[in-house]
Amino acid sequence: MEFASGGTLDSLLKKTETTLYSVISWIKQIASGMHHLHSGAERPIVHRDLKTGNILVSNTGVLKISDFGISKYFDHTTKMFYLLLLYYLL
Repeated sequence: MEFASGGTLDSLLKKTETTLYSVISWIKQIASGMHHLHSGAERPIVHRDLKTGNILVSNTGVLKISDFGISKYFDHTTKMFYLLLLYYLL
């Protein structure tokens, strides 16, 4: 486990002025991390609690997704659940 000395993205957003470049960089990093969790990992994972308070910032500005307490492995049962949920919502 790595130490992220920059705190959370939530605290960073509250205490500093952000630039468009920073926001675009953060979006790319979060999207890349989520893509890895959903399709790049050996067993895909659904995070289920992604928010700025659960994204850590390293001292070099690299974002790390954290707090996998309520995450689930994405298996065939989970896929069926989401398909059924989508069906009933539409």
